[in-house]
Amino acid sequence: MKTKPVIGVMMFLLAPLEQDEFLQDLEYEVVVFTPWSAKWSERKVNGLLLRDGSWEETVSPFPGAVYNRCYTGDGKYARLVAKLIGEKNVFNHITRFDKWDVYRFLAQTELKRYLPLTWVYRQELLPVLLERHRILVLKPAVGHYGQNVFRLEKKAAGKYHIYNGYAWPLLANANEAEILSFLAEITGRKSFLLQQFIPFAEVNRRLFELRLYVQKDGLGKWTVSAAVGRVAASGFWVANFAAKVCRADAILAEAGFSAKLAEIKAAGIKTAAVLEAQLGSLGEISVDFGIGADGRIWIVEVNGLPVKSCLSEVEDMELEKRVYLQPFRYAAFLLQKKSAKPPLYKALRER
Repeated sequence: MKTKPVIGVMMFLLAPLEQDEFLQDLEYEVVVFTPWSAKWSERKVNGLLLRDGSWEETVSPFPGAVYNRCYTGDGKYARLVAKLIGEKNVFNHITRFDKWDVYRFLAQTELKRYLPLTWVYRQELLPVLLERHRILVLKPAVGHYGQNVFRLEKKAAGKYHIYNGYAWPLLANANEAEILSFLAEITGRKSFLLQQFIPFAEVNRRLFELRLYVQKDGLGKWTVSAAVGRVAASGFWVANFAAKVCRADAILAEAGFSAKLAEIKAAGIKTAAVLEAQLGSLGEISVDFGIGADGRIWIVEVNGLPVKSCLSEVEDMELEKRVYLQPFRYAAFLLQKKSAKPPLYKALRER
């Protein structure tokens, strides 16, 4: 029996992949391995191989294309893979994005018009910016799941409110010293950003954001595999605590912004291309967009290893399957490129 080509998935945990039923029709086998189960000097991996619908422990030659799912900001494990199989045959070199880097990279392009004003947090800068803007958002430069995101407001008579995700203040009527002390406990020595607060459009008195899954397809081209809307829970000013996840076109139609979707998709694809040029080979990102009450489009956040579990809430099996499968289709494209024979004229010139 002829052995199928193998696509590798590198993760920190050696475990079967979620939604593996979507992989059953692939013309390739899939092996999951970790940086510690790889036998780098022998060019082999100890891993779990998906074969005929079940996972089995195996030792196999190093796969020819690797989908990196290790959540890191330095790319060191992707570089190890690249030494064995080539830089272009492993994708998602960087998976944990620094929001300040992302802001700087995008601000150098025409995407700048979609970016809220952003600054690196410093204690001495906060009172100045709050005096000027009155409301700001504080968020970690490297973080996920909406943790440690706060809204800061300057009220009358030098008093400040701090909110986490909810509409009621976590700290109310604090003076400058109190607010700085409170934030010192939160930020510590970690890098945080201050960002212009944008009041987003609402449906049924609940704000919403859009998440685009931007991935490379089976031809190696960036495409929007899915666009979903996340509607915030009642009383929340962030959509991380989503009460509803639905198709983006549906929520935009309800809000009266259907015409914005094409521009949002184009901005998402451009974002992926810009970041790949700066960070090394990528295969998928997610881009979160908000729409201001005035209809202006804003890029809220970009993530390098997008969470896909929320897609099941959309209740669209084809959409969910497409997002899960797209990285494997791109990996298959890379394998095909590696195995393709050179054109005849090139072969003749190399003799």
